[in-house]
Amino acid sequence: AQYGLGAGTVILFLGRLHERKGLQFLIPAFARAAPHDPDARLLIAGPDAGYESSARQLAEAEGVSGRVIFAGMLSGADRLAALKAADVFVLPAVGEGLSMAALEAMAGGQALILTPGCNLPEVTTEGAGWLVERTVEGVAGALREALADPNKRRECGNRARAWVRRAFTWEVVAKAMIAAYQN
Repeated sequence: AQYGLGAGTVILFLGRLHERKGLQFLIPAFARAAPHDPDARLLIAGPDAGYESSARQLAEAEGVSGRVIFAGMLSGADRLAALKAADVFVLPAVGEGLSMAALEAMAGGQALILTPGCNLPEVTTEGAGWLVERTVEGVAGALREALADPNKRRECGNRARAWVRRAFTWEVVAKAMIAAYQN
């Protein structure tokens, strides 16, 4: 409600606003997919790392500035609220070690749209979402599919949550580290 997201599909980008994170692909992709869901909103949450002005100009140039919300840095309850409000999490980044934002979205039950640079190649085999090329059309194609099929979004979100519980909880990671040290 704070950001006027409405009742439509919420696509969430959560990360630093930096060229490496891929907003230059996501915003035009959203513009291409948005006609398929006139109530969809793109929520961009994160601190400016030198790209916010360019991203805002891009949203304006693509004709979607009224549907793209720049929330700034969110933490604590606000961050959790953004994750809860989201239907799809998108991160078209390069050079991610392991995206904590993607893991948080998985834990929250959001379907994922990621690029190979996010280093979660199992996203498709786990059924948690889409792994796409880091291009406007690659991201737009997955967005169109996600916007068109709420049941698939929910199914992917449920699988994402199950995957994060199975592979990325502290208990699981600690056991793997202990085994590595024992070897």
